[in-house]
Amino acid sequence: MPCVVQEDMHLTALWKADDGIPYCVVHLLENAEDSAYGTNEQIAPTQHLTGVSGSLTQAAAYDLSAQGFTVQQVEQKHIAGDGSTIVSVRYTRNVYRVLFYSEKSASASVIPELTITAKHGANIEMLWPSSRFPDQYTSGWCVAPTKSTMQTCLPVMPVGGKSFWWPNQSGRYTASLNYYYRKSAWRKRCN
Repeated sequence: MPCVVQEDMHLTALWKADDGIPYCVVHLLENAEDSAYGTNEQIAPTQHLTGVSGSLTQAAAYDLSAQGFTVQQVEQKHIAGDGSTIVSVRYTRNVYRVLFYSEKSASASVIPELTITAKHGANIEMLWPSSRFPDQYTSGWCVAPTKSTMQTCLPVMPVGGKSFWWPNQSGRYTASLNYYYRKSAWRKRCN
C-alpha cells in the first residue's frame, strides 16, 4: 500500500562512507620547448591511491628539485564514490643559464651577449657562441678555468646551468680535433 504524504515531514538518512575508494594522482611536467604539460612515468609516476568517499585526497608532490622542476600548489579534491577522482600536480621547469667567460682565469668576466638562458632540457645547440658569432668565436670552450678539457657544443640546457671559459691563447698553441665514426658493414641478402 503506497504511503501518501499529507503534511510536512522531517526525514533523516544515515549512511556510512565507503573506504578504499581508488583515485589517481597524475604528475604533469612542463615541456622544455613550450608551455604545455605532459607526463613522464620514469621521473614522476602516476600514483594510484585509495581513501574514504567524500573525504579529501591525500595527494603529495614528488621532490623533483634535483631533476630541475619546481612543484606548483597541490589542490586536493573530494573523493568521488565511483572512483573517478583524478588529482593533477603540476611542476614547472626551472630556468638556468650557460655563462661564457672572457678568458681562462678564475677572475675572468662574463661575456654578457653570449649568455644563454633557457628552461632545462630546451634545445640550445644553435645558441652556442660559434653558431651565433662564427667570425668571433671558435667552437671549443674550456670546461673549467684551470683545465684544458674543452667542449664544442651543448645541445640542451643542463639542470643547474653551466659555465665555460674562452681558451684564446693568441696563437701560442695549436689544437687538433679528431673525429671517429663507425662504418657499418653492408651485406647483400640472398633469398
